[in-house]
Amino acid sequence: MVPDTRLAPVVHHDVSTLGRLFTEAFNEDHFRLFIFSQGPDLGLSIEMNTSRIEKMFAKPSTRFVKAIDDSTGEIVGFITWTMVENQHDEEDADFDPPLNREFNQSVFGGLVRRRIATMKGKT
Repeated sequence: MVPDTRLAPVVHHDVSTLGRLFTEAFNEDHFRLFIFSQGPDLGLSIEMNTSRIEKMFAKPSTRFVKAIDDSTGEIVGFITWTMVENQHDEEDADFDPPLNREFNQSVFGGLVRRRIATMKGKT
């Protein structure tokens, strides 16, 4: 049975919960194991994802909405979107654990080039 849920804006003290939820959802994803050169470390992943969400939360162009289980009051999911002019943000260039950039480029590089061509240079 699906619990009754409601949507609400995310507030700053929700950020650590969002970092944990994101990590739980994606930490052992097999594709992630190929992208990153190290296997999933739950504590490091939670810290990394919470830090990234914290940075996103601080940006005025980013919006978050959380789904709350009405029976428990717990956050059970969230969505975020950012409206940007230029998607290449230097502060997002470094990953920890280290990104397997060669593999990542081989998988996503063509998609990025086609998107840039389609958008006529606007990323």
